Amino acid sequence: MYNFEDINDSLGIPSKWKKIKKAHLAKFIPLSTGNRGKGIYPWTDPSFEIGDSFFKPMSKEDVKSNKGRPSVSAAAKHVNFFWKTSGVYSEDYKQYGFLVTRVKPPERTDRLFK
Repeated sequence: MYNFEDINDSLGIPSKWKKIKKAHLAKFIPLSTGNRGKGIYPWTDPSFEIGDSFFKPMSKEDVKSNKGRPSVSAAAKHVNFFWKTSGVYSEDYKQYGFLVTRVKPPERTDRLFK
C-alpha cells in the first residue's frame, strides 16, 4: 500500500512538510507561544529583556485599522511575559507597522503574599 509521501516522490512533487516521529519531538525547541501555535513572534524569547522591542512592518491602512496587530497569548502572560503594542512609523525603515515592547508585569493586588 502506498502513502502520500510515496506517491509524491514518484511524481516528483516536493513536500511542503516533514513527518516527525514521536521519538524526535524532544529535539524541537518552541520559539514562542501565541499566534495559535504558529510561533512567528518572540512572545517568550528569554533574550528579550524588559524594554526590548520587535517591529512588525505593515501598511499605513492596516496599522490605522489594527489589522494584523500582534497580541500576546495568555500562555505568555502566564510565564510573566507582558507586551505593549503601538502603531508607529519607523523613520529608520521608512515603514509603518507595529512596535511591540516587553514591559514589566503588572503588580497584582489580589495576592495575599508578595
